[in-house]
Amino acid sequence: PGRAVLAKGGLSHLVAEFHDPLSTSAAGMPGMPMGMDGDPGTDSPATDVGDGGWGAPTMAPLHAPGVGNCANNEEYYLGLCYLKCSILTNGTYSKRIAPNGCCKEMSVKCMLASEVDFNGILAGQGYNVDGDKGHPHPPGLCDGNEELFASVCYKKCAILTHSEYKIRSGPNTCCKQTPCWNPFNVQTSGTHCTGYAVGGAVVSGHTCPHAQTPVPANS
Repeated sequence: PGRAVLAKGGLSHLVAEFHDPLSTSAAGMPGMPMGMDGDPGTDSPATDVGDGGWGAPTMAPLHAPGVGNCANNEEYYLGLCYLKCSILTNGTYSKRIAPNGCCKEMSVKCMLASEVDFNGILAGQGYNVDGDKGHPHPPGLCDGNEELFASVCYKKCAILTHSEYKIRSGPNTCCKQTPCWNPFNVQTSGTHCTGYAVGGAVVSGHTCPHAQTPVPANS
């Protein structure tokens, strides 16, 4: 069956066919295998869920040569993660067409000067920046029992709170349901490397929150 699905629509279709939406939150829990199962139907991770709360971290789009995460406020373009054009331009030029260029919509109109905007030349300047306004970077991966928040890998809130507060809304804060600005929906514990602000600890050096593990270019 897998060969037939692969022949039908390629690797992306195969991943979509067998995607299990529960596996991401369950990975790393007692009795469950490690690993990640990103939702291939997600074109880009959303920064918020529309009602003032932060959404759960999601996988970046499936791409070659590797599969990895960009941060929630980033988009994948030509092998690197950039701060979203929609954020950089307040929604005016929402489609990235170059490391330093954004367009109003992805169409032939992007050939018109009135439809595009370019800013910066070198990495770390203008639109050629990552989610932290630094240099664009390759996508990375968090460990199987971790989630990505603000470009940092933390142990999943679902694991830390026994699935009571599943949404990470801060470095040491987990949220039960949106909106996560409601103090009755959140729970905070510890500071850096304690409480909820910890790494998955399944890999040496990942006891504390850490940067994503880069995806090798030849993977």
